Amino acid sequence: MSLPSSHADQLKQLNNRIATDEGTRKPEHYFDTYTKYIGPMRDAEINILELGVYSGASLLIWREFFPRATIVGLDVRPAPERILPALEAGELHFVQGDQSLQADLERCLGPTGGKPFDVIIDDASHVGSLSKASFGFLFPHALRDGGLYVVEDYGTGYMADFYDGAPFSRAVTEPDARQFPSHHAGMVGWMKQLIDELHGPAIMPGTPGLLPIASIEFFPSIAVVRKH
Repeated sequence: MSLPSSHADQLKQLNNRIATDEGTRKPEHYFDTYTKYIGPMRDAEINILELGVYSGASLLIWREFFPRATIVGLDVRPAPERILPALEAGELHFVQGDQSLQADLERCLGPTGGKPFDVIIDDASHVGSLSKASFGFLFPHALRDGGLYVVEDYGTGYMADFYDGAPFSRAVTEPDARQFPSHHAGMVGWMKQLIDELHGPAIMPGTPGLLPIASIEFFPSIAVVRKH
């Protein structure tokens, strides 16, 4: 199912209106991806979890675009002041916790009554080990079958000055090489591990995969992982 471009335009307009601080505004092309994958759920009663709240801008965007959704945000810092009215009105839900701790992630299911999420968005630390920890619990245990797990800003792995990033370099190998070295720092390395896991059950028939990954689609610095 495809949606008219007006849906993407509306998300971009919400982004520009609500995320007034340049540092909190999502790149515009992210909303082309969101329109394609989660736009069709716009009028459904869905559950959305976003890891990383920061200013609260993206939670407010989802609140306007998905009027029937239960929207939960998790962050290590207290809830930002600008979302407090929406929290008090029950329009948004907030959990203060660490994205790498299972106990904190489990608390995110409280507002849904224990029902799994339809969409989970990781816009938190952008550190490979922490994002991998979140995914390792949430993807198999807190995302519905067929649900979507969106990883934003995995391109931090290409940033030399980021915590677990490294300078970008194009891999060069001999034409007859059997192995092709590639950039594998931070978030980039973790995402490439997911490619291996995607193929595991096919390469080793009869051996269950560690994660029920149906597909992965990559776009510049944003990826969408679908659950079986």
